[in-house]
Amino acid sequence: MTLKSYKGKKPIISNYYIKPMTKELSFTISERVAISKILNEFKGTLTVLAILLDDIKKIAITPEEWEKAGLKKTPVLDAQGTPTGQENWNWNDGVEGLNKTVELNSETTLFLLNEIKAKEDKKEITMADISLITLKAKLV
Repeated sequence: MTLKSYKGKKPIISNYYIKPMTKELSFTISERVAISKILNEFKGTLTVLAILLDDIKKIAITPEEWEKAGLKKTPVLDAQGTPTGQENWNWNDGVEGLNKTVELNSETTLFLLNEIKAKEDKKEITMADISLITLKAKLV
């Protein structure tokens, strides 16, 4: 088939060849942890999952970043003082150079906003969830 045979016809354009809309944002370690937790709860189609997987790689926190943030892992103890097998993680978001600028796809941004909104509607967000509050403000 030659190009002349296409004359006058609109070409078929697939979504796979069009770059999706993206949003460039800077996130703290706490916000990146919050994003990871939300994306881990995803249940949906494989096409959206593929996009989310690309974005989750961008927000990954390296061991060097954890070290720079001063990550401290404290074992959780039960009432008798026996370790439960869980840990509390504490770090410092205020360290220079830990914010990471990434480009998120619109599908990822929309999924994150919808999940945060659902948590707000269920009254699951408190002042302890400051990273979700700041994350929402950045995504809007």
